[in-house]
Amino acid sequence: MHYKAGLFDLDGTLVDTSDEYRHRLLGEVLKNCGKEYNANLIDKWWFDADRDKTIRDGFGIDPQQFWTQLKQCQDIGERCRYTKPYDDITVLPILKKYNVKLGIITAAPATVADPEIELVGRNQFDVIIYAHSDNGVQDKPHPEGLLLALEKMKVNRNEAFYVGNSPEDIKLARNAGMVSFYIERGKHTFNGQTPTIKIHSLHALEKVVLMGVDLDDPRITFRQSQDPDVSDT
Repeated sequence: MHYKAGLFDLDGTLVDTSDEYRHRLLGEVLKNCGKEYNANLIDKWWFDADRDKTIRDGFGIDPQQFWTQLKQCQDIGERCRYTKPYDDITVLPILKKYNVKLGIITAAPATVADPEIELVGRNQFDVIIYAHSDNGVQDKPHPEGLLLALEKMKVNRNEAFYVGNSPEDIKLARNAGMVSFYIERGKHTFNGQTPTIKIHSLHALEKVVLMGVDLDDPRITFRQSQDPDVSDT
């Protein structure tokens, strides 16, 4: 299988926003909503799927009130200071060298996502989709944003893969009928979705993508890290 396109989640996959910032921001939001700080629920909201359900059933807050407070509390400049690109994004120009089109599908609004994209390098990507209601695209895990990206790239879903770090991302890829890579960053323990393959570094994509390996090929084995290892036989 020759993959013509790779699409990526942004925060947690290509860039890392520090734990300190996450807990400070959400702690302030909870305080303003009259709720106590809860580290586990903050992590669940940040990483797990169905954020409105966590807001409503976990925090006990009306989602509209929560989102309003979040917008008021979030300082984009401060967030940028707590965000850095992952070292393994150096795989991106390697994929480009082999004519793999690249795209980003992010659930963040442009005001949040754009500074993070600049950290990675906007010019590396052929398409960027903000899968957010503010942008008129249905939120993840609805496949609209992913399918829109494929349409813009003029690539079929069976010729592309999607990489993300959360259950929401894996569900998104499945809803779009695509191969999914779950990148394990060691930031959370939420799961409940089964990806096509689990990796611990984006450089694992080189073996699968550049060697043209079909993920159903019996030659693919897994080391303890669960990164793909392709035999020569």
